[in-house]
Amino acid sequence: MSLQFIIGRAGTGKTTLIMDRLEEKINSREEKRNCVFLVPDQMTLQTETVFFEREGISGLLNAQIFSFSRLAWRILQESGGLARTFFDGFWIRNGDSQNND
Repeated sequence: MSLQFIIGRAGTGKTTLIMDRLEEKINSREEKRNCVFLVPDQMTLQTETVFFEREGISGLLNAQIFSFSRLAWRILQESGGLARTFFDGFWIRNGDSQNND
């Protein structure tokens, strides 16, 4: 697994470069690997729309477009973090009983 940051000023072709690379990965006959495209929260719908408007893309089976908050939600969902009880009130009940003595 690799992580690559593509940074630059507005209008320099970052999104086009990423879309081209995702399209290559999706359409290649090599081993299919999942690709994650991480975008700011306000850009998720716009990025998905641009991605699906490309002629060479028929679907997103091996690529996912996530916002930061959606990626965090997905990680918690897959790791079971949402199902765990992190606070059950034990210390409050113990603390209250000690104060009432």
